[in-house]
Amino acid sequence: MALLSIALAVAAPASAQSAPVTSDPTSLLWGRQFTEWFYSGQTDSIFALMDEERQRRSQSPTEMLKLLSTVQQQGGVETDVISEEVKPDTAVAGGYRYVRRTHFSNIPQMVVRLVWVINGDRKISGFGIRPEDQSGN
Repeated sequence: MALLSIALAVAAPASAQSAPVTSDPTSLLWGRQFTEWFYSGQTDSIFALMDEERQRRSQSPTEMLKLLSTVQQQGGVETDVISEEVKPDTAVAGGYRYVRRTHFSNIPQMVVRLVWVINGDRKISGFGIRPEDQSGN
């Protein structure tokens, strides 16, 4: 089953929240807040914190809501968090990667990885949600 293997980038509407969650990029709070906003459909808050490259590559602000709908249809809802961590992202200068390993109600046997990438300017430069492969990636 191909749950998801998606990196999204959509434009930030002017009305979206833009206050940082915390000034510490190594804090789990970044990823937890972005994940909460995603699951609750508060995508304007996410879009406001995306970097310019991600905004340019976007199709529309509704794309992340479409992804959320797909996650809910295929995976259901998140039932438990197995682990979460923040680590430096070597592909992004000054960046960090929040990685959340979780289970979903419709596919309880599958581990799903949700990833947020924060760049050196403390903007979202990447997002993905997909099944974890056998090697843990």
